[in-house]
Amino acid sequence: VGNSSIPAVYRCVNDTDALADRFYLPATPRDLNLLTQAGIGPFGIETKHPAADFDIVATSISYPVLSMSFVKLLTAAGLPARRRDREHDPGGYPMVLVGGLSFGAPEVLAPVADCWWLGEVEDEPANPGIAAVCQRIAAFKASGAWTTDRVGCYADLAREYPFLYFPRFVDVHYASTDRPAAGPAPSKQVIGWSANLPGMVMPLRKRHVRDLDAIAPLDAPPLLYADPALGAGDLEVARGCPAWCSFCALTYRQKPYRQRSVDYTVDYARAMQNNMGSVRLTPFSPDFPMHTQRKALVAALLENVSDEVDASTMRVDDFIADPEFILLQVAGGMDTVTLGVEGNSQRMRDLVGKGTADADICEAVTRGIAAGVRRFKLFMISGLPGEDEGDVYRILKLAKDLADIRESMAQPTVRIQLSWTPLMIEANTPMQWFAPASTSRILGDVFDELRDLGIDFKLGAKAEPNKLLFFQLCHRASRDVGEALVDAMLAADTACWGGVPRTFAQTLERCLRERGFANGSADCFDERAKADMFGWEFIDQGISTELLWVTYLQMREFAEQTDSHSYDTAFT
Repeated sequence: VGNSSIPAVYRCVNDTDALADRFYLPATPRDLNLLTQAGIGPFGIETKHPAADFDIVATSISYPVLSMSFVKLLTAAGLPARRRDREHDPGGYPMVLVGGLSFGAPEVLAPVADCWWLGEVEDEPANPGIAAVCQRIAAFKASGAWTTDRVGCYADLAREYPFLYFPRFVDVHYASTDRPAAGPAPSKQVIGWSANLPGMVMPLRKRHVRDLDAIAPLDAPPLLYADPALGAGDLEVARGCPAWCSFCALTYRQKPYRQRSVDYTVDYARAMQNNMGSVRLTPFSPDFPMHTQRKALVAALLENVSDEVDASTMRVDDFIADPEFILLQVAGGMDTVTLGVEGNSQRMRDLVGKGTADADICEAVTRGIAAGVRRFKLFMISGLPGEDEGDVYRILKLAKDLADIRESMAQPTVRIQLSWTPLMIEANTPMQWFAPASTSRILGDVFDELRDLGIDFKLGAKAEPNKLLFFQLCHRASRDVGEALVDAMLAADTACWGGVPRTFAQTLERCLRERGFANGSADCFDERAKADMFGWEFIDQGISTELLWVTYLQMREFAEQTDSHSYDTAFT
C-alpha cells in the first residue's frame, strides 16, 4: 500500500476507456479466513466485481515475498495459479500481468504470469506505455479475438512491444554438469534460451520514461482503502540512482537517472495539496539528496506550497555534503533521518562501493543533532562477501563514538538505532556471481554491548532461515527453480504478511529435488563463473554485463587481499 506505482497504473488505465479497480490482501490472516469461509474471493473495492470478471489481473512485485501473496490471491479468486492450468481455456480467464522492480529476475513467477511488464509504465509522447497496451487489448476485445484467440493476441503484443515478456514464448534450456561446490550429484544448470515465436525481437528490453516532466504527475492518487489519510503528500522527484553500489538491483534496473524540474514539482505539489488535502510533503527518489537542485526544490516547496517538507532517507555522504541542506530539511519539519551505512566496517563499506568512513557517520550525527534531528536510523547489511568476525565487532567502536557524541552534546533523549538485514544477492548486480553466505550469528554477540551504550538495534525478519532461503532463491530463480518455488507456495496454502511457514525450507528443498535439482538449493547457490548462465539473460537491462563482471572480480580480489584487523586501522 506504500507503493506509488500502483495508483500510477490505476490512473493511467482509467485515463483510457478501460476500468481499473484494486484489491488489497486483507490486513490479517483472520480477515482473510473470514472472507474465505464465506466464499468471498478478491473483488474490486469500488465496483465489487470479482477478480475473474476483469480482463487483466495485475500486481507489482518489488520484493519476492509478494509472490506468495499474489499466488494466494489468484487461488482465492478461483483462478488457476499456474499458467499451464489456464491453457485449456485461455480466453475464459483474465490475463495475469506482473510488473515491479523484480522484472530483472522474473522467473520466480514465470510459471504463473501470462506476461511480465519490464520497466516503467507511463505513456509519454512517442513512447507508448500502459495506456497504449490497454487500447490494443480493447481492440482485441472489440474484434472478439481476446476470447477466441487469446494466445494469438499475446503473440501480437509480444511482437509489438519488446518490454512485454510472455514466458510461453521463451524456452529455457538445462544440462547437468559436475560442480563439486554444489554437491556430489550432477548439478542442473541453465545452458541457454531460445524464442519460439517468429518475429519476436530478442533480447527483450526494459522500458523507461525518458523525460519525467513529459508525463502527468500523480497528483490525485486513490486513497489507501485500508488506512486512508489526507496528510499524505509523497512527491516523486526523480527515478534511478546515479550511484553504483554493488549490492543494489534498484540502481542498475532503474538507470538512467532522471529528475523533475523545480517548477514542475511545485505545480505538482500544489495540485496534490488541492486534490488530496496533503499537509506534509515528502519529496522522494532512490536518493533525494542527489537531485541537482535539491536546495532550490525544498526552498520552493516551503515558500509556495507547504511549511512541512521532509525527505528523511539519504546516503551519509549526501547528508553531510552541504550543511545548509540539513538546516533546510529541519526547517521543513525533519526530526528523523535514515542513513544507509550498509557495512559494519570501513572495509565492508569500501567493498560494496559506499566509501563512507566512521568519521563521516559521526559527522552526520553531530550535524544532525545540532540542527535538531532527534532520531537516527542507520541501515546495515550483514553477511557481505569476505565479512569476518573483526568486521562485525568493528561496529562497536562506531556505536561507542556515537554514544559519546550524544553525551558530549547533552542530548540524552536522541535515539540512535542500528538496523541489520542479511545480504540478498540480487540479479543484475556485480554481486550475482558470489555464492550466497549463510546467516551470521556473530551479530548476536554485540547486542548486549549496544544495549549498555544506549544504542537501539534491530535484526531484520529476513534473517529467519525459512524466509532467507525463499527470498534468496527468488533472486536467483531460473525457469525450473520458479516451478519449484510455485510448487512450494501452493503446498504452503497460506497468505503471506512478510513471512513464510516454519517448514517452508524443508518443503522447498523437496520441491527442488523433484524438479531435477539433485543437490537442492546448493545447485542454485554455488559461486558462478563468467560463462555460467542464470536464466534471465534474454532481458536487456541496458547495463554492460562486462562492467558488472569486472566489478565482481575487483570485489573478490579486495575481499581476499584485505582483512578486518589491519584495513580499518588505517582510517583511525
